Order: sequence, then structure tokens, then C-alpha cells
Amino acid sequence: MLRTSWRRVLIGVCASLVGSAPFYLLTTFIVNFGTETLHLAAGILLTGTMLGAVLEGIAIFFGGQLGDRFTPWKAVGMTALLSVVLAFPLMALVGTASPPLVIIGIGVGIGLLGLPYGALGSMMADMFPDRSRYTAVAVSYNVSGAIGGFAPSVALASVTVFGGTIWATAVLLALSMIITALGGILAGRAAHNDSLTS
Repeated sequence: MLRTSWRRVLIGVCASLVGSAPFYLLTTFIVNFGTETLHLAAGILLTGTMLGAVLEGIAIFFGGQLGDRFTPWKAVGMTALLSVVLAFPLMALVGTASPPLVIIGIGVGIGLLGLPYGALGSMMADMFPDRSRYTAVAVSYNVSGAIGGFAPSVALASVTVFGGTIWATAVLLALSMIITALGGILAGRAAHNDSLTS
């Protein structure tokens, strides 16, 4: 029982990564990258993040709707995979250093994070029994946040190593969303196993 609970916490950590690593990459890191490497005005990057905040709020609503319609784990897994597919085109827009394209790349990138995030809370609540739900969800979110907090530093190091290219950031963004999708898929397997044993 304890082993199963820790396994589920690990699944929760993976799924919750959407709330930290990619978010920090598209906000904290990208502002630094845009000003220091692309030599853009900070206002352009902040406009992109503000657009992203609006789009993310809308996407959270639709992500929740998708969770209600298709089950939360499917919504988390499938919408995270959509972010994987779009990570490279969106970072390519940022890499152009063209202000309108940078704003679109950042805004849409942040906005997409709302889709899996909208169904995440429900998925996490369904994964754990009543007796340990609050603790397990809190541990999952906080461990994920601690791991994701290193994303800007890793991105900065990778950009330095690869000569200022945005592609290393795209890889990190895609990788973090693959981990989130994997968390969603594994949560679905856990839910399936629960239905077989009940």
C-alpha cells in the first residue's frame, strides 16, 4: 500500500511539472534571454508574458472542460503532448527577435500550459485515497516545484554552452512537457488498475 502511494506521488510529481519548469522557462528565463541575447526591450518580453497570462487563464478553463469530457488524465496527457509538438515552432518565433513574433511565441507558449493545468487538480485528487489526499497532492506539487525551479538555470547553462541558441530551450520545454504527459498517462493506468480491483 505504501509503495503504491509513493509510486502515485512520483506520477503526481511528473504531471505537476507543467506548473513549474515550462512556466519558469517561458517567463523567468525567456525575459533574460530576450534582453541579454536577443537585445530586445524588456517591455516587449513583458507584453508577451502578459498576453500569455490572459491566454493561460482562458486555456485553464478549456483544460478543465476537456477533463470533464474526456477524463482528467486524458486531458493532461494529450494537451501536454500538444505543447511538445509546438515547443520548437514557438521557440523559433522567439528566436527571430522580431517583436511581434516574440510576443506571439511567448504568449501562445504560456497559454498552452493552461490546457493540462486546467485538468491537473482533478486528476491529482482522483489519484489518492481520502486518508492521504492532501498530503500526497501537496508533496507532489512541492517536489515538482522544487525540481522545476532549476529550469531557468539549466536553460541559461545550455544557452551558454551552445552559443546563445534558443534550440536548447526548446528541447528543455519539450522534455518537461513529455514528463507531464507521461504523468498523465501513468495516472490513467493507475485509474484503470483501480477500476479492475474495485
